[in-house]
Amino acid sequence: LTSLSLFMSLSLCLKGQPLPQTSRQAKNVIYLIGDGMSLPQIYGAMLATGRDLSFKQFPYCGIVTTRSASNEITDSAASGTALSCGKKTKNGMVGMDPDSIPVKSVLEAMAEQGKMTGIVVTSYVTHATPAVFYAKVPKRSYYEDIAVQLLNSDKVNVIIGGGRKYFNQRKDGRDLIEEMQNKGWKVYDTLANIDVANSKYAVLANEGHMPSAVSRGDFLPEATKTALQTLSKHEKGFFMMVEGSQIDFACHESDSATMVAEMLDFDKTLRVALDFAQKDGNTLVVVTADHET
Repeated sequence: LTSLSLFMSLSLCLKGQPLPQTSRQAKNVIYLIGDGMSLPQIYGAMLATGRDLSFKQFPYCGIVTTRSASNEITDSAASGTALSCGKKTKNGMVGMDPDSIPVKSVLEAMAEQGKMTGIVVTSYVTHATPAVFYAKVPKRSYYEDIAVQLLNSDKVNVIIGGGRKYFNQRKDGRDLIEEMQNKGWKVYDTLANIDVANSKYAVLANEGHMPSAVSRGDFLPEATKTALQTLSKHEKGFFMMVEGSQIDFACHESDSATMVAEMLDFDKTLRVALDFAQKDGNTLVVVTADHET
């Protein structure tokens, strides 16, 4: 493991022209995170395919160190908290500072400004990276507690991913899916036949994590398109976080073939975001990684 991550951002100009001094503030933000992704993964995917990826369209890029408040090598909980809340914390902590004091995330701040918000991932929706945008727990493994916080959140409008077992196969016997529906959520188990006019829905498309990119098809880019259909209707704009969760999984297994497949899936999803931003003209796209695996 190393502690490098890649940060790239897309401003209102996608072709690399410098921004004018009086550039206006973007109405929408699409924040893409490649879990475990850095220069080796991006360039590895380019080498494997013999072509450039969408990353090369970005006019601005940089490299950051990602050590946590407790370890030289971070984990996704601490690094995700830094990305979402602007605060370094100890490994394993979600949405809290090192003293276990909850800190506000950018998603929560955007919601307080009246924007709609969305999260799209290929992991559990209660996994560390998505959780840091809406939950506050001292240990990332508290998946059932994180699920309850999602149930009670008034800041998340759309959430798509896996992890259904933490909602309806719980140790406490609660059926959070039923409770979510009673609180006004629409809950689906597939991307098919979603009423995108709903302002609050969850798609829990697998009991655990979603299958790997080789098996799940275009779930991530299609889920991103689905969420955008809902969020883009809001006149005050939106904030959406999209995670390529399983780049990290493949790298932990030293599985280069799956890593490349996950990177290409993430690139296809990035293409969805870029196409939307180009047509919309008022959307900021940021791509980053929580750490490199």
